Amino acid sequence: MQLTPLDHHQIPTYDFFEREIESDFYIEDVLDNFVFSMEEGYFLTWEAVVAKEQKKRLTKIQKEAFSEIISFGPHFYEPIIYINEIARPNKPWYLIAKEISEKLVLKQRITSYGIHDSLWSEGWSRLKECILDYGEGLSKPKGVKKPIKVIPDEIRHQLEIQEAVVWLFGLGQSSEWNLDNPEEQYRIKDIITSLKNNISSVKYLKLSLHKLLTDFIELPPKDEEIFKREMIDRLGLIDENEEMTAKLKKKKKKKK
Repeated sequence: MQLTPLDHHQIPTYDFFEREIESDFYIEDVLDNFVFSMEEGYFLTWEAVVAKEQKKRLTKIQKEAFSEIISFGPHFYEPIIYINEIARPNKPWYLIAKEISEKLVLKQRITSYGIHDSLWSEGWSRLKECILDYGEGLSKPKGVKKPIKVIPDEIRHQLEIQEAVVWLFGLGQSSEWNLDNPEEQYRIKDIITSLKNNISSVKYLKLSLHKLLTDFIELPPKDEEIFKREMIDRLGLIDENEEMTAKLKKKKKKKK
């Protein structure tokens, strides 16, 4: 069965970025919409429809998606204009994902003592998890094998470190929330663990302590000094300019 050919100049499309980005709320709204669409199979179904229109062989997962819409949808030979009253996307899913990821990159370092939307500490994790969970059966750009690789390396690694510094959020927001307070020292241990878990991003960005503090997060002056001193001591860094990859990889010697 083949669908009736369509005049592609008259096909309605849906734009995830239909409005100008004017606030963090709108970026989050677009992210929510994208994640929901991936979960519901919106992109997969439309890719199956387009493949059928172009008389291409459907993959197994595309066949399953396509069979669901023709079983209760349009007549077999009618062109499919809308599915659940929504038009097809105006661009491939991976370009939309890339555009969202670009919006998630902060243009300047974040302040530990400011009030921040969860978008900047959780947005990338949500987008990444969504791509890992639902991207496998979707189309990818030429040369890209893994769905997560549709996000350029520079952006992906930037976002990983951007979220890694979440352990320092809150320092300076109150008189108790500072690294002079022994109860807040856990933050240093946790950010070291977070950086170890993202070692490929540390390596890609050639991340040093100095770069972490000048590109990603701003601490109150006193906390910054304590943080530098503790990180240098715990990792065995020469100074704040030493690239941290090797020291983060280094395993502690077991005590005899």
